[in-house]
This record gives sequence, structure tokens and C-alpha cells, in this order.
Amino acid sequence: MTDHSLPRATGLGVTEVFSGLREFVSHWLKRQRLYRLQELDDRMLDDIGLVREEIEASLNLPLAIDPIWDLNRRAQQRRVRGTRFR
Repeated sequence: MTDHSLPRATGLGVTEVFSGLREFVSHWLKRQRLYRLQELDDRMLDDIGLVREEIEASLNLPLAIDPIWDLNRRAQQRRVRGTRFR
């Protein structure tokens, strides 16, 4: 009888590592997009419903957090409060 428990356990670890690496890279790439948004002037950001300070706050988060998700959350909270740009 062959015991396959070690390869299965090792395979799960590798899968988790690659999943974490994929997430890390995804969050890094999203940050690159946000850096490009910072190049827009405040009027253009207002047109698309964003505030520069929200972008900066999302960029300052740890890489484990999706910055686009956080930016959307911040913008949604601001809309619920009824505040606009500046």
C-alpha cells in the first residue's frame, strides 16, 4: 500500500504559496494603475468620482490589501455621507 499523504500535503502548501504570490502581484499591478490616476488633475478625478486623498490612502495600504477594493469602499462611503470633492 502506498501512502500519498505527504505529496498531497506538500501540494496544498505549494498551491497556497502560488495563490498568495498571485494575489501579491495582482495588488502591486493595481497600485501601478492608481499611480497613473494620480497624474490626473482634481477636476478630472472629480468627474470620475474620486478624490486624490482617497487614492493616496489606498496606495499607502499594505500589499496584502487590494487598493482598488479599498478605493471603491472609500468612495462609496463618501457618497453615502453625501460629501463631494473637497
